[in-house]
Amino acid sequence: MFRADLDNDGKISRKEFQQFLLLCSPASVAEVFDYWAHASAIDIGEDMSAPDNFESQAQAVVTFVAGAIAGVVSRTATAPFDRLKTLLQSGKTKGTIAKSMSNIYRQEGWLAFWNGNGANTLKIMPESAIRFLGYEVFKNRVCKDPDNVRVGERFLAGSMAGSLAQLVIYPLEIAKTRLAVGEKGEFKGIGDCLTRIVRENGMRGLFRGLPASLMGIVPYSGTDLAMFYTLKARWMAAHPGAKEGPDVMTLLGFGALSSTCGQLVAYPLQLVRTKLQAQGMPGIPHTYTSTADCFRRTLKHEGVQGLYRGLGPNFLKALPAIAISYAVFEKARTKLSSLVPKHGGGSSRRVLVGGESPTTG
Repeated sequence: MFRADLDNDGKISRKEFQQFLLLCSPASVAEVFDYWAHASAIDIGEDMSAPDNFESQAQAVVTFVAGAIAGVVSRTATAPFDRLKTLLQSGKTKGTIAKSMSNIYRQEGWLAFWNGNGANTLKIMPESAIRFLGYEVFKNRVCKDPDNVRVGERFLAGSMAGSLAQLVIYPLEIAKTRLAVGEKGEFKGIGDCLTRIVRENGMRGLFRGLPASLMGIVPYSGTDLAMFYTLKARWMAAHPGAKEGPDVMTLLGFGALSSTCGQLVAYPLQLVRTKLQAQGMPGIPHTYTSTADCFRRTLKHEGVQGLYRGLGPNFLKALPAIAISYAVFEKARTKLSSLVPKHGGGSSRRVLVGGESPTTG
């Protein structure tokens, strides 16, 4: 803006505007204003501040939408295992995976496997979208060399993105747990569940177990995202001619491996969070006073293996869910990015969404 203000009077006259754009050699007046709208900086009253350009803003939207799509597809496909995991973690049901699934079907019918999936879907859309977009944003902030992203930088960005997503959607996490653990017809829906939580426990009830959740999400999200994108970067380095990136099966494999490592690190904290969220419901008495108390009592009465109760169905749910999520996200992002309008004088260069694009590490 200051470059266009030739006489430094704080205003841009018609003459100054014309002189500033003389060297652009536009083909039409419309292109002049297109350039002015998308390529110029914004004066915020202090110093010159360059905003994200049009493509960057469009790419952010693409990343956000692709993340939401990935979350919905993956979680709906694996909802039966998610409910089984929640029931085992909360202590509402015990026994083998096959026996527990048989009991659910016999007592409530096959649709019961999707109890709580409405809340889960409503939760996972913003959570997945914020997590993927937040990872790109935080990575750009913490990365010293965009062309050589280190594993530690990926871990930090992933941890920050996961924590932000968890903070935003946590009340829906509570609702999802209670809808999954509750008896058939106990709640009329998500709104009824949230209203009853507030009425019985106050606003604090919507954030019960949050410390354990955040302590778990930092190592999980950090490990998961860092490992996935590190594996992808190594694959791209070994296949320099692959413009479209890894195929779906390779992405599924990367996602499953990264999720396994993240789950092993963070699972005890996820279990404690679920116990704190579920206590007070019918058949689940108030037993724990805090995150630390829950850890102590679980270790005392069940041993270390008690901290991993439900790990089997969790892997059955998490591995395909995360693998599907990554694969759907990458393919949806590639497809959506091809629809982003290209600006900049008719350049035909391909728009790559996010720093972890098919051609970068």
